[in-house]
Formats: sequence, structure tokens, C-alpha cells
Amino acid sequence: MESAFLDTPAALANFLSNLGDCDGHSPRFYVDLEGNNLSRKVAGRDGRTLQEILESRSMIKIFFDIRNDSDALFSLHGINVAVIEDLHLMELASRNFAKRNINGLAKCIERDNTVSFEEKRTWRAVKDKGKSLFDPHQGGTYAVFDRRPLSSEVMEYCTQDVTLMPHLRDIYRGKLCGAWWKRIEAETNAHILLS
Repeated sequence: MESAFLDTPAALANFLSNLGDCDGHSPRFYVDLEGNNLSRKVAGRDGRTLQEILESRSMIKIFFDIRNDSDALFSLHGINVAVIEDLHLMELASRNFAKRNINGLAKCIERDNTVSFEEKRTWRAVKDKGKSLFDPHQGGTYAVFDRRPLSSEVMEYCTQDVTLMPHLRDIYRGKLCGAWWKRIEAETNAHILLS
């Protein structure tokens, strides 16, 4: 699956225009949001906006831990996300060991993704470099997401996780039965409502 990095309203409009009909199909919309202005009102040629897609009740969207993204989307932009599959909850439900600790996406990629050792090492280096640029505790600043053009390090940081999310979804989905899906759906909706 090809990923798209969207950092301008024009790039978003082009992406939306070429998204095609995702309604009722297997998920093709994996999302990781970074930055301040999500351009929710930008529309593609067919008039669909990012807000309409995120609120669509017929298109599946995949996030990792919807809580912060949902909180930001609703409080900043009035977007009520719908039909979300949360990889965070899928990972938790699919574990065959203690469910006390919550894993972040990085831990899931390190532990569960079956990419090669070399690919994981490269992924970790990009992750660490990107974090050092924006994390204030490491001398960085969140303003790196607002600069244009974005640095190649920030662009790599933003895209690499999303490219691995479809594989994680396949792994977790293969371990879950229908009863777990109902619990995950209910918990995802509770997280969205709470946020």
C-alpha cells in the first residue's frame, strides 16, 4: 500500500481527489496526524473534505490510539470521527500475555511487525532523529511541524509509522474473533466519546 505525505492544502486536495470510493471496502485510510492545521475544509474535485471522510459512517479509518487525535480533531475543528479501527486496542486484545501495560506504536512495531532487522534498525534511527527535532525534553520544538518546506527528517518521521500500520492490522486482526471485535468497537467508541 502506498502512503501519502500531506503538508499543504494543495497536496491534501490532490489526495482527496484521487482517494476514490473507499466506502464499504477494506481499509485504505490509515492516519497519523502531526502538526497544527489539519486543513479540514480543503476539498477534492468531488467536493469531499477531510472532515467528511473522518466523519463518514461508511468508510473505515485506521488510527493508533484514537484518543489524542479525536480530542484534537473535535476540540480544535469540531470533527466527530466515526468508524475507527484502533490498532492500539487491537494490539491489546490480541495479546496472549498480560494486558496490564499499554504499548505505544513504537513498541508494537518493534515487537510485532515482521519486517527485517535492518528495516527495524533504520526505522528506529528515523524515529529517534525525528523525536529529537520536536521533543522539548530532547532540545526540540513542535514548531518543526509548521516550517515549510519540512525537513526530510520530519517527513520521514511522519510517514514511516503509517507505512507499517497495515501490516500490524493484518497481524492483530488474524488473532481476533468476532466477540473481541465487538468489545474493541465498543471501547473505541467510548474513547471517542470521552475525548
